[in-house]
Amino acid sequence: MSEPFKTLVRDAYPFGVLVAVELPDVREGVHEEALRQLHPGERAVAEHMHGHRQVSWVGGRLAIRRALKILGQKSPAVIGGPHGEPVLPGGFTGSISHKKDMAIALVARAVNGTVGVDLEIPSSTPRNVGEKVLRAEELEWVNSLPQERHWPATLVLFSMKEAIYKALFPHVKRYVGFHEASVKLDVNGPSEVTLFLEGDEGPFSAEARVHWIGDRVVSTARVLRAK
Repeated sequence: MSEPFKTLVRDAYPFGVLVAVELPDVREGVHEEALRQLHPGERAVAEHMHGHRQVSWVGGRLAIRRALKILGQKSPAVIGGPHGEPVLPGGFTGSISHKKDMAIALVARAVNGTVGVDLEIPSSTPRNVGEKVLRAEELEWVNSLPQERHWPATLVLFSMKEAIYKALFPHVKRYVGFHEASVKLDVNGPSEVTLFLEGDEGPFSAEARVHWIGDRVVSTARVLRAK
């Protein structure tokens, strides 16, 4: 049997340490060897889960624990908060995302701001979600691109917004809509982020970047309360 929840990526990213782990097929389930790597409190939660929910939850916790270890932190149980967000030990911030066969975690020291991460798998089948997830200025930019780039650009902007919202959550403690942030995409460096928070929270400064793991889109974000 191959190594369960094998580490695929372990690297320093601009906003923190990112770890990606391979998720086993749901039919294989979570083996004892993987459960032993969890904190007892995490294992108690995982043992009440089933199917893909269990596999992805365990993968996310293993990824975040491995990232914390790189930062020299032996972590207590990382259990979800009231909205499902991972609650890290004091002084650290982190975020988890997963798809069918991969889970990723981004962890950083909270003194530098809160972080968010999102993982997406590009699809050859476009989805008509532009008007739902993009602001008018973003949609105008996407529509200025060649037709074949409309869906990839929309997917990247969607992913970056997901990461931004996760980074914002510790500050606002609420659902943040897609139209509360505007991203001016730069695939070669930090993208410009403008916030339009409906609750008038803040002010905050936000940064976002897009990366790739193979053909997977990985978006990372960092939010800091402005002085």
